[in-house]
Amino acid sequence: AEDGIRDIGVTGVQTCALPISFPALDPLRSIRGTRVTIRNGPSLVVFASFAHEASLKRLERFSQACQKAGLPADNLVVFALESDAAELTRVAAQRQLRCCIVAGQDGFASPTWVRLDVRAVPQAFLLDGDGIVRARDLTPDRVAPLLAVR
Repeated sequence: AEDGIRDIGVTGVQTCALPISFPALDPLRSIRGTRVTIRNGPSLVVFASFAHEASLKRLERFSQACQKAGLPADNLVVFALESDAAELTRVAAQRQLRCCIVAGQDGFASPTWVRLDVRAVPQAFLLDGDGIVRARDLTPDRVAPLLAVR
């Protein structure tokens, strides 16, 4: 597909085109200090907790699915519930997560979390190359077939 997302009608995942464009959200910085942007094709945005094992295991599987699809590490954007950048970096390295991490500021009350109606973790959104949300409430098994082969 042109936007890097496979025909979702074939996969059985319900799609959405939320009127929220990721680039329209407040300017975001990763724990590395770089500006978070959506680049070249689909991106997966995951809201997760780095302090809960179940959330981390699912995050590992999301990371693996993105790697298998050939997505660059920056195309997996993880919003952490926690705010300690050093701890987030340590856990990401220990788990071998290839992603861009945004440290939590106000937890579930953070503007990005509120705008995307995130009320539980982990929560995953698939964005097209323009940053428009195309699917939500995804599991790692559901994400893999949606990502186009690069």
